[in-house]
Amino acid sequence: MHPPFGIIAESFLPSIRGLVAHELVRRKLSQGRVASLMGITQPAISQCLSKSAHLYRKKLQELGIEEQDIERYVSVLCEDVLQNPVEGVQTLLSICRELLSKGTLCEVHRRQAPFLSRCNVCMRVFGTTMIDEAKMAILDQLEKAAKMLNSSPFFALIMPEVSVNIVMALEGAKNEADVAAFPGRIVKVKNRAQATMPPEFGASHHMAQMLLTAMRSNPIVRAAINVKYDLGVESALASMGLEIGRTIRNDRIQGSNDQVVESLAALAKKGPVPPVVVDEGSKGIEPMTYLFGKDAMSIAEMAIELSNRYARS
Repeated sequence: MHPPFGIIAESFLPSIRGLVAHELVRRKLSQGRVASLMGITQPAISQCLSKSAHLYRKKLQELGIEEQDIERYVSVLCEDVLQNPVEGVQTLLSICRELLSKGTLCEVHRRQAPFLSRCNVCMRVFGTTMIDEAKMAILDQLEKAAKMLNSSPFFALIMPEVSVNIVMALEGAKNEADVAAFPGRIVKVKNRAQATMPPEFGASHHMAQMLLTAMRSNPIVRAAINVKYDLGVESALASMGLEIGRTIRNDRIQGSNDQVVESLAALAKKGPVPPVVVDEGSKGIEPMTYLFGKDAMSIAEMAIELSNRYARS
């Protein structure tokens, strides 16, 4: 047997790690800080930086990865590393799955093992994994919701610095594996919201936990999205006549998205989570508005209406 995981471990991962390290240093982070964020030692970071970014790009291109995809992978991984290491791991796994499902690594793999010249196992296993109708419906709705956000001329105005994710859960969802989201989130590209990768289940940590927490108190809720919070958003929300709740801050956990989830859980103890929840942030946590609803499409519609009113204010 000759699976392609060696190519990922020996070629793809070191090269993408090197590019992420170069990009974070380019953003003026110290080597020590980069090492801490990436979970490796400072000498390892120094070793990564001893080779040029051009060399890493060349190695990835030799694996069959196109330049635009390399840029996309590095961008989303840097954002995840800076915001939440758990999201970074999930995104990295999603990228590996994408490489295998598209057959990107097949040519290199076949050169190493010529007897696999007719093999298409990875594309069948990772590209067409059996998925039930309920999950397919959710993934389809998320893709449509993302297209709605992309088509909006004003939605980018209410996108936070940490970018956006829209999540939707199976009925009766119990854990993150039951919640679908966009790996790498939805980012701002030329003043439009753009999903970096297709939605999949188990692709979010923070937004999945926020949704699961809301669902436990409000059975109507199945979807959520995060947008920024400021006085303009507050005014636009008021004009929409939506019920607004505010997280109840628990100061035991500082500067962590887990703190926001705990704060939402504290609010939920007082009654069903309302359709809008504001978290005013804290040190290391950006102020945020969370919209909750029955499905991804209705959440997208609510967010777009909010952005329209925000643009007029």
